[in-house]
Amino acid sequence: MFIALFWFSIANSQLPSYQKSNIANKQRLIGINFSPDICYRTLKIGPGSTNREYIKQYRDDNEIPKSGFTTGINLCFNLTHQFGIETGIQFSKKGYANKFIELRFLVPEPDMPERIKYIYHIHFIDIPIKANFMFGHKRTRFITSAGLVTNIFIKETVTSIEVYPDRTEKRTQPSDLGYNRFSVSPLISFGLDYEINSKMHFRFEPTFKYGILKVNNFKTYLYTIGCNMGFYWTSK
Repeated sequence: MFIALFWFSIANSQLPSYQKSNIANKQRLIGINFSPDICYRTLKIGPGSTNREYIKQYRDDNEIPKSGFTTGINLCFNLTHQFGIETGIQFSKKGYANKFIELRFLVPEPDMPERIKYIYHIHFIDIPIKANFMFGHKRTRFITSAGLVTNIFIKETVTSIEVYPDRTEKRTQPSDLGYNRFSVSPLISFGLDYEINSKMHFRFEPTFKYGILKVNNFKTYLYTIGCNMGFYWTSK
């Protein structure tokens, strides 16, 4: 035990002053984050589902990614200078969209749109738990993370964009496609942690999350690619 304490005191004395501060005083960090995301989904079907195969093919040909975001608060526990655990509570808007559909009528209809598009916004409360691994001994360090996010479904809204000869109308309204209450998404990220001063850090982390549980009965699996940005303050 005395040998271990002696070794730690020698190793700690060789660290830069700001790095000693990280180990001694930055065991807890409170942060806020915002991530602009690119959102989409994958569809899966069981064997022998001919109708669903047709629907899946049609949707894959006509649906596209949409923009979304994730934001919230975080709590980090830095167990060592290189390793920590992070959790928090987030609000996220995921989903997908479809391409513009050209509307053609055998008999001309008065005041009908020429094209229409739908954007599906799926809202969640996210609870992440992840492990952070940090590398380097300077103010700017590399950070990589891996973990799981519990997704709690809140609601879905659908935005319709209708294009008329003389105008464009946009409406958003609630929708109910039978979404499951819970889902789980593994996540991975890799980026930079910058120590602004002795009390504050900034992180930039490209992040990928993929839902491994279907969110509705059509076996829809949501995923996002984002650029997470966060500010963290130390808390003893």
